[in-house]
Amino acid sequence: MHFVGITKKNRFSDVDPLRVSAKVRPIFWVVLVLSVAAGGIVLLSFSGLVPLKENEYPAIVPYGEKEVRNVTYQFSFHSQNHSVTFPVEMPVYLGAKRSLKEAHLFTHKPPEEILQEYYSSFINDRYQESLYGEILGDMRFIRDSCNLNDDEYLELLVAFVRSIPFEGDFNETGVKFPVETVIEGGDCDDRSVLLIGLMTREGYDAALLYFDGKYHTAVGVRDGAGRGNYGGYTYIETTASLPIGVIATGLANGDTLDTEPRVIRFGNGTKRYYSGEIGSDVSRGMNRR
Repeated sequence: MHFVGITKKNRFSDVDPLRVSAKVRPIFWVVLVLSVAAGGIVLLSFSGLVPLKENEYPAIVPYGEKEVRNVTYQFSFHSQNHSVTFPVEMPVYLGAKRSLKEAHLFTHKPPEEILQEYYSSFINDRYQESLYGEILGDMRFIRDSCNLNDDEYLELLVAFVRSIPFEGDFNETGVKFPVETVIEGGDCDDRSVLLIGLMTREGYDAALLYFDGKYHTAVGVRDGAGRGNYGGYTYIETTASLPIGVIATGLANGDTLDTEPRVIRFGNGTKRYYSGEIGSDVSRGMNRR
């Protein structure tokens, strides 16, 4: 058997080893430089300066046969009873139901930025745009029929979201996609996510009010009358029949909202809310949950 390696070794018997070493050195230095660079990137990634990988957030992957389910909600607003019916694409719902709700973090970012990206993945998943369009089509019809102004229209959106059955516990169930909430019901963060999705698509300046350690979230709308509770945002409770601007004093678990929330803005809306708790009609016909 012929070994090529032995043949190559004999060919270098008359070669100066310093000259051979000189040929190898460039490769050695290239490998060394690349190793140092890779190590530097790893160190920088831990410091948050250079990410090795982008953070991963929940996303919908439609699943199952093409099917549509009609969903109907009834609620009272301005002393009138309203009913809305809209189609839900079941592959989108099943895909949302099957999706993992955790975030996988690979980069260092401020908590507010991570929360913004995390909740945005639920609010703005592209497969839900058709659902938003169907719901808002019904909401706009009521708005135009009742000649509502921007403040009253926001109150209408809040009334609709509150008509969705309360289901779950913020501390146990995590966040749902809006397509899940309209079928299953939801708790404070599920309803808040849905309301923010509707508000931002209608041009309102909206924010999530995230109360650390309280297992509670609410919605904020930019206040136009200078009465904003949190960084210029007026409080909206999605789980109780409180007028816009009135802060919930007690939670179902017996805790109280005695801390400042993280205020996380969504979208680029410019519409503000001017009525505050004075003249707000959102609580009419609603049951406290």
